[in-house]
Amino acid sequence: MAGKAVKPATPMCTAGKSNNPGFTLFELVVVLVVILALFGLVAPQMGSGILEGGTRKTLRLLSGLTGEARNRAVVSGDGGRVVFDLERRAVRLEMDGRAEASDVEIGLPAGVDFAGVAKDIRTTQIEGLVELGVHPSGMLEPAMIYLLDENGALLSVEVRAFEVGLRVFAGRVDFGDAPLPETTP
Repeated sequence: MAGKAVKPATPMCTAGKSNNPGFTLFELVVVLVVILALFGLVAPQMGSGILEGGTRKTLRLLSGLTGEARNRAVVSGDGGRVVFDLERRAVRLEMDGRAEASDVEIGLPAGVDFAGVAKDIRTTQIEGLVELGVHPSGMLEPAMIYLLDENGALLSVEVRAFEVGLRVFAGRVDFGDAPLPETTP
């Protein structure tokens, strides 16, 4: 018996095993379905960021211009105004007691347009000039700016009196109805 070779045991069940290394069609379909499902969850968020570059640029320009208005007012001790020219699709900064050369004007990027500006609860101006006053202390007159993005969606942009920066909301938020930012105790 010592001279007999031991034969390896043959498995009883060979289901799912083959001599060909690789994946089955079923495994490939499952992986593809999972990838498509994940893409379906991520694509809407990617699309809103990718497709709205002009809107982001507009918000950065508006934020920069309102911040510049506050800074110039505090440094110079003079008031001024941020003027929205709704028909020309432009915004300019005018400071009191300064020459025209110090004024700054920006135009809206292609595809982005003003839908109006509200300085109070009763009126939203949709044409002409709208002026937001800048106090020498740096306080900016509160307002709600309505923009139409490249896709025609309405955005509400809140300018607050003492806050640097802007708050942006999807859809129409009426002046004075913007939710307060969350605070921690």
